[in-house]
Formats: sequence, C-alpha cells, structure tokens
Amino acid sequence: KKALLKELEEEEAGVQILPMSTVTEEGVMKVRNEACKKLLAHRIEAKLNTGRMKDVENRIHIGVVKSREGFVKPTLVHTDTLVREPSAKKKKLAREIEAEEDDDYHPNYREEWMVEDETVKHKNYPEIILGRNVADFMDPNIVERTAKLLAEEEKRKEAGVYDETYFESKEEEEGMERWRGMKTTQKLHRIEHKDKKNANRAIMPRSKSLVAEERGRKRKREASEVDEGRSGSQSVVRSKSRSR
Repeated sequence: KKALLKELEEEEAGVQILPMSTVTEEGVMKVRNEACKKLLAHRIEAKLNTGRMKDVENRIHIGVVKSREGFVKPTLVHTDTLVREPSAKKKKLAREIEAEEDDDYHPNYREEWMVEDETVKHKNYPEIILGRNVADFMDPNIVERTAKLLAEEEKRKEAGVYDETYFESKEEEEGMERWRGMKTTQKLHRIEHKDKKNANRAIMPRSKSLVAEERGRKRKREASEVDEGRSGSQSVVRSKSRSR
C-alpha cells in the first residue's frame, strides 16, 4: 500500500499524501490546515486568471524600500534632560500645601492663570451679581458702625428697655394694665359660656356606657370569628384542589 501511494504521489504532480488517524486524532489538524491552504491558493489563482484582474493591475503600485546599508542614525538626547540644575527647588503640589495648612487652606486659583503680565493675577476685580457691582453696596466703616451698635445695645439692656416691666411713661403703664384686665375678663367669659353649654346636655349614666362598650367588643369578636372561618374554608378548598 505504501508503495502504491508513493508511486501515485510521484506520478501526479501537486498531489500530497499526509498520514492521519480519526481514532487517535493524530494528524487531523495538519490535514485540515493543508487543505485550507490549497483551497485558498486555488481561489486566488482563479481570480488572477479573470479579465477583471488585468483592469485593476494598472492601478496597483507596490513601493519597495531602498536598502540603507552603511547609514547610521544615532539616538538623540536633548541636553536639557542631561543637565539638571541641582539648586532648582521643586514646586510644592496643592495636596502638600493642603496637608500643611489643614483647615486654614484656601486654594488660590489665580496662580494658575496663564497671562503675560503677572501683576494682573492679584488685582481686585469687581464681583457682579444680578448686573450690579457688589462693591457699591459695601460700607468701608462697617466694623466701626457695628461696634457702636453693639455698645448702644448693651446700654439699652442695662437701662432695662427690653424688660417687660419697663414703660416709657405712666400712661403706657396704665394702658398695659387695662389691656391685661380685658384679656383676663375675656378668658373668664369663655369659661362661663363653656360651663353653661355643657350644663344643658343630658348626662349618660355609667351603666349605659358600659353596655355600649360591651356591644362594641361583641361585634369585634364576631367579625374576627367570621374572618377566621373564611380563612379556614379557603385553606380546605386549596388542600382539596391540590389532592386532586
């Protein structure tokens, strides 16, 4: 058999015989790969033989790189990367400054501005809110005026202006006394009217109130028994349907 296969391989050009076994799966992948290669080569050859390939052949240009033998291209390293100033201080990061200052840290975003004139960074620009400059409504003497107001308030407290018993005149004190008397009279009239209104009502004896309470309890018990009976009947129906 081997001799016959060898003669066939020698007589037929392009015939390739490969050993394989479906039992041990030895050589199966090799046969598959070779068959795919042969099929792909056959398809490419068939496409090249068509007339369409000759039309496209004129449009294809294949560039070939010229050999650069003897040409040496050295590596370029910039001088600034090799020479470093040892005295140059490293700029602190915002994270490091925040860790140092802790609660007192306030970020200054103006330092990050990229402007030609560095003095422009720290100029006081007007703050516009709703089309108005906030600086127009700021009082330069606000601290002094606040101190004067606090001192005046302290004097008024010491003089007893905020006490309930303080009155600027005797007439004001008499008027306050009359107003308090009127409020007391109104409260007394309300209490008397309420007592009269309740006096005309019929008083329910205690025995009747107990009977009403007992009726309410009985109704609650009956309602609970009905609910229990419904739930029991539903469970029985469910058990029967399941058994079926």
